[in-house]
Amino acid sequence: MTAPQSFGRYRVTSTLGAGAMGEVYLAVDDVLGREVAIKTLRSGATGVAARFLDERFRQEARAIAALAHPAVVQVFDLDPGADPPYLVMERVAGPSLKERFAEGPFPADTVRALGIQIANALAAAHAAGIVHRDVKPANILIAGPSSWKLADFGVAHVPDSSLTITGQFVGSPAYASPEALVRGQSTAAGDVFGLGAVLYQAIAGTWPRLDATTSGLLAPIPPLRDVMPGVPLEL
Repeated sequence: MTAPQSFGRYRVTSTLGAGAMGEVYLAVDDVLGREVAIKTLRSGATGVAARFLDERFRQEARAIAALAHPAVVQVFDLDPGADPPYLVMERVAGPSLKERFAEGPFPADTVRALGIQIANALAAAHAAGIVHRDVKPANILIAGPSSWKLADFGVAHVPDSSLTITGQFVGSPAYASPEALVRGQSTAAGDVFGLGAVLYQAIAGTWPRLDATTSGLLAPIPPLRDVMPGVPLEL
């Protein structure tokens, strides 16, 4: 797909990626002179499906804007009436943890700092009644040498949302809590479980569920010290 030249005042310079809901572009805000990331909503859906996706898109923007937390990717602008609708977000220069994990485990001090920052971001979200529901390495971006940001609130549950269906699983199975997998319950505790899984992988270099079958997703997780005997006790 050919990238559009611009979205309003935002001039597209390259394509960053694509997902199930749309594309993400790198762009320049020609008014403020800064780089931004543009997330679009893919066209093609009609009727109820189109309305559902449109509301999900608006919900993501509202969820992030309500937080304004330093460890959450910021939202700058939203144009739901454009074709396609687009969301303007902070440009985070680094890759995601998913890409970084391919290089091996992190030092203990780095894992500790990572855990504190993302836990604080989740605490702010939970205090606002927002449940992320998809905490995983691909949704944590490296913003600097000792800085990380939580991204992609596209499937988040927000207060008074009409989009969540009780008992329906949402998220990524490998990092989902048992109650989410079995009963479709998306809770703040499930977000904490997801962060724990990310930190386990960060220090051990692996996560037991990555190659698990459906039944294996509920198998007991080996204690971290069985996998990494030298890991500091506080981790």
